[in-house]
Amino acid sequence: MTMTISVRLEHLNSVTYGGQQQHDMRDAKRIPKYVDKDRSDKNSILIAGPSADHLQQEIIRHRKKAKQRGFRKDGRLALSGIVTFGTEAQSIINDMTPEKQNAVFRKIAERTAKLADRELISLVVHRDESAPHAHFMLRSYKHDQETGHEIPMNLAAVDLRMLQDVAGNEVSDLGITRGKSKKKRIADGEEPANWIHRSVKQLHETLPADIAKVEERRKQIEIEAEEALDRYLKNIRLAEQAQIDLEQKKGDEEKVKKRLEVYKKRAEDAEEKQRQLDDEKNKLDVDIAANREALEKLDAGIAKKRQEVALLDAQSQQKKAVTAQVRDAMPVLEGKIIPMTRNRILSQEAVDAYHAQVAEYIRDKAVQMGRNAIREAHENVTRREENVKEREAQVQHKESSLLEWDAALKTREQRLDNYASVLDENRKLKLRLETIGTHVGHILGIENASMNRGKTLRAVESASSMASFRKALAEQRLTMTGQGRGDTPGY
Repeated sequence: MTMTISVRLEHLNSVTYGGQQQHDMRDAKRIPKYVDKDRSDKNSILIAGPSADHLQQEIIRHRKKAKQRGFRKDGRLALSGIVTFGTEAQSIINDMTPEKQNAVFRKIAERTAKLADRELISLVVHRDESAPHAHFMLRSYKHDQETGHEIPMNLAAVDLRMLQDVAGNEVSDLGITRGKSKKKRIADGEEPANWIHRSVKQLHETLPADIAKVEERRKQIEIEAEEALDRYLKNIRLAEQAQIDLEQKKGDEEKVKKRLEVYKKRAEDAEEKQRQLDDEKNKLDVDIAANREALEKLDAGIAKKRQEVALLDAQSQQKKAVTAQVRDAMPVLEGKIIPMTRNRILSQEAVDAYHAQVAEYIRDKAVQMGRNAIREAHENVTRREENVKEREAQVQHKESSLLEWDAALKTREQRLDNYASVLDENRKLKLRLETIGTHVGHILGIENASMNRGKTLRAVESASSMASFRKALAEQRLTMTGQGRGDTPGY
């Protein structure tokens, strides 16, 4: 059943909000390949949403004024929604004027906003893709006018089943209904393939958009990962420098300590960002595995169709052979046969001739019917072969895309593994240097050798002789009792 409507929702943070807005508004730098640019002027911007920065600053300002906790940089800003129609319902929507289409999409978006108890901040209708649809955004936070608080949304609290019912009610006058729920499909005993996987035709219509979105998100992950890595390394360096300043008592001690804590916190945030990106990468791996499973099922379906086509072809050939045998066995009658004599009395010869004429008529009809049946069966076989070839091409294209995704993700995973290995090696080297500094301090009899191991190492690095070494120690207010002879007790 394709006379249906569907509404899907997902959360957006500051990064994904910007990407979705660029897609909705058809930013010239971010237009997917599957978009027909010649039809983009037919799109309708019913509500132009605010920028991610503007919305984020507004929420931060309200939360600060209400003395709420600070807003996370990657916190949820909006709820993104898309309104789509089934194949048959699309023809009804296409027959409408743009104004009527806009009214339908606006009505559904406004009802969704009312159900979620959130403000509708963006609404765009797209007519430059394979089917008309609408993108809308709801503000994730609700600003309470009485308390001034920004109240976050809990998507789980929104009854998504009721959302589909509401959308279906809004277009029921057009003969369009909500889709059959998954629960109902399971209760009716439908095959899992009917409610888990999309049809080949639906895949053909939606896969270009899905592939473009995944590729776009994959690029964003790479950019964000590089930025997080840069932030982590930068703040590690700054933290180490602050630690040195603290040990050397450079500047105001309290300010240096605060600066050190800030750098450590930023480094931790960068590491957390890396973890989140790893989680998202793992989810993409799961999606790829699911797509591969779907491909295997499609391959099995195509193989089954090939067997059916081969069977029909064999049956057609058998019918042709039988028809040829029947035609060869029938006698060929010549001349015009009149079944009755002039005096209206039938002779035996006339009866026999009449029977022969009837037999010839039946034979000709049977042959004609057989030919028609063979021609129809042959046409069916040809059509099925063409459908199989088309599906094979679609599967090959999808498999190629999945292999590209897999290669890119493996490269990314290798880079992350190398990065983790380098970090681990750096930590080991740092521990070894600190141990060496402690031992050298004890050997030379430097006071508080363990606490001053860093200063000891810097003195060793800057000195070229024992005299210059003592001078370097003196500059850092350190003395050694062993006099460089290694006579410290225990060493």
